[in-house]
Amino acid sequence: VSVLRQGKMDYSFTRPSRLNVPKVVLPGMVAPQINVDFFIDTSGSMSNDEMAQPIAEAGAILKTMQGTVDLWVYSGDMGMQHAQKLTRPGHVKLVGGGGTDMSQAMSEIEARCKATKRSRDILVCATDCHTNWSPTPPRFAKVLVLKVGDGQNPPWPCEVVEVTPHKRN
Repeated sequence: VSVLRQGKMDYSFTRPSRLNVPKVVLPGMVAPQINVDFFIDTSGSMSNDEMAQPIAEAGAILKTMQGTVDLWVYSGDMGMQHAQKLTRPGHVKLVGGGGTDMSQAMSEIEARCKATKRSRDILVCATDCHTNWSPTPPRFAKVLVLKVGDGQNPPWPCEVVEVTPHKRN
């Protein structure tokens, strides 16, 4: 967690309470600010159902974290093609449709984080894993792969969660 801010999730002495009790320092209420980047693979090998699942997952993160998450959603194929700060579930614009190069997308997201001086706690990559992975993991965030297909996992250790997309009628 990058930042603790005033909130109502936990107690901490890093932000003392404003209550004035003589000779006693009380802990204040804090909430973590979690910084998440969420990349959605929009290559031609991803079906509509496979792309709908990550959109639902991003919305669930936003809803579950209730204002304590800074969530940026990226979409693309041969690199990052669109970036947006997600403030409401389901309002995600997807751009792409070509081949996939996850190493290029991760490099572009890392460069964007450095340029905007945003620290990130986690990078979620939603993909069918039919992609080129970089030989080394990104250094700017922990990686969680949300695997919606049958491709190869990254060549470096990371958390991989296999998800079966829901079929839409």
